[in-house]
Amino acid sequence: MNETPPELQRFVEAAREQVIAPTHVTADAVLAGLERHRDRTQARRTITLSAAIALAASLITVSLLWPMLSARDASPPRDPAGHAGHAGHATGHAAGQAGGITNVDAPEHQAASLDLDSAVSLRTNTQVEVRGPWSLALGEGVHELEVQATPGQALRVSLPGLELELAEGNATIEVVQSSAAVKLHNGVAAWIGEDGQRTVLNVEHVDLQAPSATELAREAERLLAAGKPDKAVAVLRRLVAAYPKASQTRTGLLDLARLLRNSTRKDEARCAYELYLQRWPGSAVDGEVRAALARLGPGRACRGLDPR
Repeated sequence: MNETPPELQRFVEAAREQVIAPTHVTADAVLAGLERHRDRTQARRTITLSAAIALAASLITVSLLWPMLSARDASPPRDPAGHAGHAGHATGHAAGQAGGITNVDAPEHQAASLDLDSAVSLRTNTQVEVRGPWSLALGEGVHELEVQATPGQALRVSLPGLELELAEGNATIEVVQSSAAVKLHNGVAAWIGEDGQRTVLNVEHVDLQAPSATELAREAERLLAAGKPDKAVAVLRRLVAAYPKASQTRTGLLDLARLLRNSTRKDEARCAYELYLQRWPGSAVDGEVRAALARLGPGRACRGLDPR
């Protein structure tokens, strides 16, 4: 007895009457389809891997080139002759330093090529005319002179309408247009008249409000941070001269020697290292200082910070 409901029985009979469509799928066709699918998958993987390799190569190239590009952007501008601007400036300043001339406030001015004697030290903020080892002419500006006593010698200074002779000591000279004011802080100096008559100057006890060793050391650090090594050298020289045994001077003298060495002023750097060894013999950095001195090689004898 057939218990299938009549409605369902009609669907079963209709399904039996359907003709099954013939198929032609073979094992080879299935295998070919699988091969094509695998090829497409492999191609996608190859493209993805190639893109990843290209991206990695780009990142490596950028990381290698970036320091060179940054260095080129930070390099100083060059003049038409192809020389770096800062190098030319340092050379000009080195010429101004020859013979004890320190051009503090206006490093673009240079002294004449003829050196002053090593016993003469001049700090100025303008251009001067050096006529000989013991002779110079001062123009408008403020000039600070220091002369160490030398037998048979005195510095001859030409001023507008005046002649001054400084045998030894320190003097500040201010020239404004056609007039000059001279303050002799210590030492021996005299006016020279047209007939050769000498009028001795009196020492003026003037409180110069000199900066402390700490203030000078901080000023040198500020100038170095501002990219002004030439001016820092001038300040460090003042520190060494004014405070010979201060703790700031001990560090400042080594900084001064390094700056002079880097600016190719080897004789002055040698004098700075030798002065350090004289003032602080057997210090903790004695070996390093002697090694730096040896690398500079032989040179002129020194009188303090200045080569003879």
